[in-house]
Amino acid sequence: MLAAPQNIACSQLQGVGPKTLERLHKINLFRVQDLLFHLPIRYEDRTKISPIRKLKVGEYAAIVGTIIANKVVRYGRSMLYCTLQDISGQLQICFFNFNKQKLQFKLLPGIKLYCYGELRWVGNTPTMVHPEYKILA
Repeated sequence: MLAAPQNIACSQLQGVGPKTLERLHKINLFRVQDLLFHLPIRYEDRTKISPIRKLKVGEYAAIVGTIIANKVVRYGRSMLYCTLQDISGQLQICFFNFNKQKLQFKLLPGIKLYCYGELRWVGNTPTMVHPEYKILA
């Protein structure tokens, strides 16, 4: 008699070797059913683009905007500030100890960026510090 698919041991799954099996057992995953109900702690929807004006402090969000200005500031360490704008407003993104060749000369005015990060207030300016970003155009 065949076992129900959810009751099959992880060791019987194709592609699961001894190392993977050991890692699964360390987090109490022994059967297929355990794998199916092993859910992430949180889900981040990075596909939903939010208008800058609707962002709230402490909220993680994805935005798309165009760089309208950038500047390098040195207070013992280099910081790159870029001002991003979409149709609803502006915010600043900030990078500490950045690599000049990799960042400063790629993030120029007119470049369109996708950014994901937490919104904070720095002074009186909405800012994302070290957001994950992707150059779109």
